[in-house]
Amino acid sequence: MIKFTISGRLPSLNDYINVCRHNKYKAAAFKKRIDTQIISEIRKQRIGKAKTPAYIEFLWVEKDRRRDLDNIYSGKKYILDALQTAGVIPNDSQKYVMGLVDMIAFDKANPRVEVTICSVDV
Repeated sequence: MIKFTISGRLPSLNDYINVCRHNKYKAAAFKKRIDTQIISEIRKQRIGKAKTPAYIEFLWVEKDRRRDLDNIYSGKKYILDALQTAGVIPNDSQKYVMGLVDMIAFDKANPRVEVTICSVDV
C-alpha cells in the first residue's frame, strides 16, 4: 500500500472548462501546472513504484460543502496523469488501475487530497 497527500484543493471541472473556453494554450498550461504540482508532492514524499494492478482510494478533504461532488472528483484526472508521469504506475488504463474509490471529509483549516494505492493480487 502506498499513501501520499496533496496539500490544498485541486481545481474543479468547472475551473478547467472556464479556462478551456478562453484559450486552448492557457488550458494546456493550466493542466501542466496542476500536474507539476502533484508530481512535486509525489517526489517530495518519495513515493516509489506501485505494484499493479491496483485500486486507488481518494479522500477529498474539502474546506466546506460548497463544491459539487462531481467537480471535486474530477481531480482524479490530474492525479492519475501525474502518477503515470512520475512512474508510480505504468499507465492509468484498466490493465493497471482496476478501480477508483472516492470519499469526502471536511477540514476548514487543512483541505487536502489523501491518495492510497492498494495492490490487488490476481
